[in-house]
Amino acid sequence: MVNKVNEFLNNFMEEKLELLCDELLSEKMKMKYGLHYHSYGISFENVFAELTFILMYEENSYELFQNHLFRMAYCLLERTPIKELTLLSMGISRKDVYAKEESLLQEISRRIIELANKKVLILLSLQSDEIYDIYIHQILEHIMAIPCGIANFEDYKIQSYWDEFCVIIQEGYDYHLGFFYEEIIDYILGVLRKVPIVELKLLYSGTDEVWDQGHQNPLSIHEGTYDSIANRMFNLISYIASSEHIDHILFPELEGIDE
Repeated sequence: MVNKVNEFLNNFMEEKLELLCDELLSEKMKMKYGLHYHSYGISFENVFAELTFILMYEENSYELFQNHLFRMAYCLLERTPIKELTLLSMGISRKDVYAKEESLLQEISRRIIELANKKVLILLSLQSDEIYDIYIHQILEHIMAIPCGIANFEDYKIQSYWDEFCVIIQEGYDYHLGFFYEEIIDYILGVLRKVPIVELKLLYSGTDEVWDQGHQNPLSIHEGTYDSIANRMFNLISYIASSEHIDHILFPELEGIDE
């Protein structure tokens, strides 16, 4: 019985938070104090569009904007029917509580804002795929133009660095993989240092690490940003290498023989 009650509370809480978040994101930001970009005549259809703008272009306004959002979320909760608010509070505390307990209202507001950030990140991460494709193509062109690397595969018909990398990935030569990882990552990091900040944020939105920021600005650029993007790019390149046809490299003696 307890499990069923908890399941009901969980489902209700997720659905209600989703609805409250969507309502928040569809509203228009009325509190403009401290948000200097409004003085330039910039306006937004709703909170979703403004939050996206701030994450991408106005990082210094993020904290103040989140404070405004918190007040808006809090006002939403004050308009929420008492029965729904009680269930939300119980879903968080797992006990009978006074529905309008201050600490619980603040926690629910915080969760609404966190969900709002995630919704924007989902949109940006979908857009990041195209940017990844562009840079992966550029990096692959560089790798494929490199002559043979450090591995010594005398039995294979190795003609390039890319041939070596494909063999290492597909045949499981872990000893050599570490050397190739360092070289490729170093090159990727060099490329990323020249990437425009907006594209860098889009690329970062496509990494797993961006989801670990909680209520902090998820697209703040720091040293870990570059490492996260570089590792994702290396994994994408490794996936491409794992799909390459390499029979002509592994078995050169069979080349030209009809099946």
